[in-house]
Amino acid sequence: MLADYALPDKFDTALNQCLERIHSEGQWPGGKVTMDVSAYVEDGILTLPYEYETMIGLSWQGSARLIVDANAEFVPAGAGIQTALEGNGTIIDLGMVPVGDEGDYQQLLHQYKLTFQYAAGQELTAMLRRRFVYLRDENDYVYPAHLGALKNGLLAVRFEDEGDLERASGYWTRCFDFLNSASAQTRVGSRQVLGGQFNFGAAGGKSFY
Repeated sequence: MLADYALPDKFDTALNQCLERIHSEGQWPGGKVTMDVSAYVEDGILTLPYEYETMIGLSWQGSARLIVDANAEFVPAGAGIQTALEGNGTIIDLGMVPVGDEGDYQQLLHQYKLTFQYAAGQELTAMLRRRFVYLRDENDYVYPAHLGALKNGLLAVRFEDEGDLERASGYWTRCFDFLNSASAQTRVGSRQVLGGQFNFGAAGGKSFY
């Protein structure tokens, strides 16, 4: 059981610390989703659900659409401010935007402006990157679901909590060795090598949870 690798009564917190660190270090198997996002478009603005951090790409009517930074609207030689559903055909990344009633509960959600003639109900196929979401229920989706990586990550968090940063660093290295190996087996092309070195210095290495 994974709980055996965490300090007593600290498994839930340790697992979230472990997953947060893993997510911050790269993209791993299970971290990307391809889905129809047409239900999340209103007046030409696509708002990603909270569980998704960013959109990697989008296809409409069989062709991929270029995603550009919001600054592109202010480049002197550019096309200028684009009107949703009527612009130059690109997708403008508006970044993280507070969504919800002011003074009430708001969420920071990633929004995009569609500057092509999209009509409600048309399919929009997007590749999305999952956001780290704090696990609260035993049925919550856990990724990456690599037991070897999670065991070593939990041990790393455990030794951080005990102040043994040298042993923690070794377990983090093993954790990311497992993940890099799994990524290499599921990816065509260059291998991703991330998270191999950890400098705990004065700032410490603990998550803020």
